[in-house]
Amino acid sequence: MATAVVTLLFLSGLFSSCHGQAGQYHYVSNQLNWTEAQNYCRTHYSDLVTIRSQAEHTRFKTYLGDQGKKSIWIGLYNDIKSWRWSLDDNGLEQIGFSNWSKGEPDNKLGVQSCGDFYDGAWSDTSCTIQYPFICYDEKESAAKYILISKPKSWNDAQEYCREHHTDLASSRNQEENRWLASSSDNRTVWIGLFRDTWKWSDQSKIRFTAWHPNYPSNNRVNDDCAGYSNGYWYDRLCPNRYNFVCQSATPHRQVVKVTIKTDSPLKMEDPAVQAAITEQIHQKLLAEGQPVTRVTWRQQPDGNVLNEKKTKKANKKRDKRDEL
Repeated sequence: MATAVVTLLFLSGLFSSCHGQAGQYHYVSNQLNWTEAQNYCRTHYSDLVTIRSQAEHTRFKTYLGDQGKKSIWIGLYNDIKSWRWSLDDNGLEQIGFSNWSKGEPDNKLGVQSCGDFYDGAWSDTSCTIQYPFICYDEKESAAKYILISKPKSWNDAQEYCREHHTDLASSRNQEENRWLASSSDNRTVWIGLFRDTWKWSDQSKIRFTAWHPNYPSNNRVNDDCAGYSNGYWYDRLCPNRYNFVCQSATPHRQVVKVTIKTDSPLKMEDPAVQAAITEQIHQKLLAEGQPVTRVTWRQQPDGNVLNEKKTKKANKKRDKRDEL
């Protein structure tokens, strides 16, 4: 059996998020809507800019200089299509059933991300409002829907239902909707409907915000994308056309040695062999959760990528042949 020792260069860390460092900024003077700007950045760089801390915000502000006085798209958006049920985390689009009241959801004042139930239909509401709520208990054989009359916020209602029953009640089809209607006692009640709010285009979690006072406001009902101007963030209509800033990755380089054992000699100078092994290593690293974006070969001082070694067993066979 032959043993080959090869050295590979790993490039990892998209946006260097696992290293806590920002990538490079790229100001684009083309005026595009938010979705077009996102596509442009993902095509030419990595994504629209992400700002995760006060330090990054200060760096971003310094980078823009006078260009930061006008509205500029950043990678923040309001995920208005993420409505789903607390019970099983299935989304409305996945389930294919919804029963919104006319004009809902409207995200009034930009703060409505929880769903209530009244007169057979749903509305989006601020999660901090206190309402009675309906719990669902899968262990009950008869009364699976339990009205809790004491008003609570949506989060507190969810916590109560999960502690004492199964979860807040769902309305994933007409039958469940009828059960809610018969259990609500003609009141406005919380149900297990909720959505994500603001998130970054690269799916980074929001750990820092720099909203202008009284923003996000959703003044025009569909202000679901974020723009930067004069040191603050504002919610804007996504079809608006602004300049924007992209961000490119700052890769973390890691050099490792890999030992490959084979029953027959490897033609490591063959590009097809190198490509096949590289792809296998890349996929294995991704499967293990390693943030690797590229794997390349590093040449040895002699110009080769492989140093072949023989195992002890192979050496003994070779010595025996030499003796003969």
